[in-house]
Amino acid sequence: MKNISIAAIAFVLYAAVCVFIFSTFWNESDKLHHTPKSTVDPNEQVLKEQALLRKQDSLNRLEELQIAMDTFTAVDELAPELSMATRIAALTTSTASDIYKPALFNITDLNNNVKFACNDQAIIYLNSPKVKIPTVCMNYGLFIKDYLKKSPDAKLMIIGSSGAGEASSLGKKRAEFIRNLLMGIAINPEQLQVASRIENIPYELGKADGGIKMVLLEMNASNAAPAIDDTVETASIAKSTTQPFEYKMFTSGYQGDFYYGDQSATSYIASLKIFLNNNISKKVNILSYTNSVGSASDNMELTKQNTAAMRKLMLEAGIPKSRIIVMPQGEAPPETNNGKRCMVITVK
Repeated sequence: MKNISIAAIAFVLYAAVCVFIFSTFWNESDKLHHTPKSTVDPNEQVLKEQALLRKQDSLNRLEELQIAMDTFTAVDELAPELSMATRIAALTTSTASDIYKPALFNITDLNNNVKFACNDQAIIYLNSPKVKIPTVCMNYGLFIKDYLKKSPDAKLMIIGSSGAGEASSLGKKRAEFIRNLLMGIAINPEQLQVASRIENIPYELGKADGGIKMVLLEMNASNAAPAIDDTVETASIAKSTTQPFEYKMFTSGYQGDFYYGDQSATSYIASLKIFLNNNISKKVNILSYTNSVGSASDNMELTKQNTAAMRKLMLEAGIPKSRIIVMPQGEAPPETNNGKRCMVITVK
């Protein structure tokens, strides 16, 4: 009986322990089962964060766009200057593959409107920096000087061309040749700019027309360019004389190495015409000399050009071509003007 009682008590205790363990496990499981889920889905959180980033990025882009628009507005206000820079760049763009079009020795603005008209072409020489200015423009520099003096904000850009087979620096040297001539008549060098470009220049017998383009850059275009007066000043005709014109030397009338004539030549030619009219057997000899700078062949070519210039002045004055003999001499000997350049006229 006693053993049965102990066994019953043990069974009850065992059952109680089992019930307790089962109850505890059930409650914990129920808690886990009924725990409410988070109201924030991780995927939704990521999407929200991405949306915020896109919004911020959009705001940043709007700010950048506004800055860009502000910059564009500021640039637009400077459009004339930018346009000027663009057009200047176009003027100096090399066009060695294009057909060569020799420019007139005019001065234009950036819109290609003629400001100073020469309506003739300069001459350039193969592999030489020298430039021959057209005879009709021998007083060109004086008009340029007057204009630039009245327009201190204006600048003259001189663009020299070099041929595709020449040194690329030759174009600039040709521009500098013209600039130095203009500086020689006291034009402010700060108002003279030089540039260069390469063109497909077709030289014939070592020379070609053109090679120089000049553009007037004006920050303030309110001043009108003075018109060029290309009429030749007529010298008073000297009275008839029977005195022979045996020998006459001219050392003036040059621009650089090239002869154009001046007032003394004009007066002399007018008197010479009258003398020749009264002495029909006489003829005029034109002798031109250079200094010894440069090669002998270049200097001989230069004297050919200069005798032709003097001959042209005489023809324009009415002296018959049959009475004129040109005699280019090349480099001057020491006994002729101390070896310096000059033009000599003899009548025989």
